[in-house]
Amino acid sequence: MPSSPVTSNDRTKPNRLRHWIYRLVLATVIPAALLFGLEGALRLGGYGHSTAFLVRTDDAYESNTRFGWRFFPKAVSREATAIHLPVAKPAGTYRIIILGGSAAQGVPDGAYAFGRFLEVMLAQRFPSVRFEVVNAAMTAVNSHVMLPVARDCRIADPDMFIVYMGNNEVTGPFGPGTAFLSFQPNLELIRTSLWIKSTRMGQLVEATMRSLAGGAVPARWEGMEMMAEQRVALTDPRLPATWEHFGRNLSDICQIAHQTGAQVVLCTVPVNLRHCAPFASVHRPDLNAEEASAFDDLYANGIEADEAEDYETAVGAYLAATELDDGFADLHFRLARSLLVLGQTEQAHSHFNLAREHDALRFRADNAINARIRQTADDGADRGVRLVDAEKAFANSAHTMARSPGDELFYEHVHLTPQGAYELARAVFEGLLPALPPTVSAQAADLPVASFEQCAKRLALTGPDRQAIAASMWRMTQAPPFTNQLNHAQMRQRLLARRESLWHAPWPTERTLARYDRAIEMAPNDPWLRYKAAQAYLVTGDMAAAEAHLRKLLAVTPNDPRAHLGLGVLALERYRIDRKEAFLAQAAQHTRRYMDLLEHRFVAVKNVVDGYSRAGACSARPRSSAAKPWPSGRTTPRC
Repeated sequence: MPSSPVTSNDRTKPNRLRHWIYRLVLATVIPAALLFGLEGALRLGGYGHSTAFLVRTDDAYESNTRFGWRFFPKAVSREATAIHLPVAKPAGTYRIIILGGSAAQGVPDGAYAFGRFLEVMLAQRFPSVRFEVVNAAMTAVNSHVMLPVARDCRIADPDMFIVYMGNNEVTGPFGPGTAFLSFQPNLELIRTSLWIKSTRMGQLVEATMRSLAGGAVPARWEGMEMMAEQRVALTDPRLPATWEHFGRNLSDICQIAHQTGAQVVLCTVPVNLRHCAPFASVHRPDLNAEEASAFDDLYANGIEADEAEDYETAVGAYLAATELDDGFADLHFRLARSLLVLGQTEQAHSHFNLAREHDALRFRADNAINARIRQTADDGADRGVRLVDAEKAFANSAHTMARSPGDELFYEHVHLTPQGAYELARAVFEGLLPALPPTVSAQAADLPVASFEQCAKRLALTGPDRQAIAASMWRMTQAPPFTNQLNHAQMRQRLLARRESLWHAPWPTERTLARYDRAIEMAPNDPWLRYKAAQAYLVTGDMAAAEAHLRKLLAVTPNDPRAHLGLGVLALERYRIDRKEAFLAQAAQHTRRYMDLLEHRFVAVKNVVDGYSRAGACSARPRSSAAKPWPSGRTTPRC
């Protein structure tokens, strides 16, 4: 049978196919090969840095001080507390990783973070089990940062994640109220941009663009003051996307844990409602001039009656003002306080809550954030996700009035007092018990939950520690946005009273040092206890004991910059100027900020030594006068 004739169309089909394959190769394969080649060349050439949260050394995983560079300018980048974990997790160890922001990290003093109280509770209930609570939280970060942290922590073989975050969703990276990485409504674009920054090519492009664009970069961390002008009202159209991003990131963290075989505990986030006035109040956008004038009159009348202690009249004026503008945060806070005095606790709680909801500087987790935490826990219940409703626990705490937590549990807006950290740890402890595997649960001792006093003893919470924390909070609240709060003066008075109540306690005595020593006997490898003990011994002038504790701290956590800084300070206190470069180099391995501090201290000491040398004031080597805890201690020698 004769074959069919081949037409011209039949002959051109293979040619067209080859033509499109050629185009595809030119458009995709060749550029991809070039990009991979460039990426490899940059890595081989030593350009750039790893952006992983945990990086491997010889036999351990350590926290990467450059992790935060994807989210913050280098000069103000935030870091986790130093982490050092053996690559091979010790047998019988149950490893818990905490994710969150500064409230989870333990600001103002990580030694008394809720995870530390939780560790004591677990050790008392399960004395034969080695629990390892790893704090991976960081200051000023949100779920966009904690998602890659959770992903990177898979290599550490975690048994459980505890998630306590939500305060920074608006003010953290990519949030509508941030000073870093401007708001982006598309979550996929956020994740893509972060992936690009993890490549050496992305880092090269970013560095080039920053060099060409110039512009001011913050020279140092200014805390909440950096976001003091970033107002976001409750009606802001960017908030729904922010809440949606949080929910998706939280769900993805739970999925990562499930794939790793780890349990997840999600915590709702309580905040200070009763003593934290709004940081900023804004009127509803459609308030006309006539309504604004009437509102101002009613609001002023309410304040006048309030100050005269005529609270019923004040409440009447405030309620009338809400008819004109029910979105002014300060109005709800004043109304709540007056209602509380009148004993109308439920109404007071409702308006304290509205004051938080309408606060235009959104440094506190709101109702929408906590609703998504509850929803995510409910959606993941079949995968072992558990909810700890800390917001409810704080509302029902014996330390709370009118279901509205105050400064009994919080220092200011979100950071926990030791009592607050204990309350949160207890709620988490009770919530995670059902998630423990039978092999662990079977080893539980028939003991009650460790009391606050027992925890404080094990963590060596001393008078000097409380003094230092009080001083830290005093400094923190003397700047915006705290100065914008309507009750700023009263808040400062309470902080001052707290400081004064501690001032009668002398700096480290023999009793204080003995308390550190007893705590270390029970937990000899606790880095925080070693650090605290070194501080205390340095203050008393016992340099040998201070150095011994710092050396043991380094043995446990070799990447802890506090130990390197402390040893450098000890060298300077002894005027071993020849050791200066070595200690600076060690500090530089971990964080530029510590190196700068040590360099500054060295210059101060050297100037004093040179001055004595020129004047011939001392015939012998100067002695140290460690009158205050380093690194802000005194550097002037006594002869």
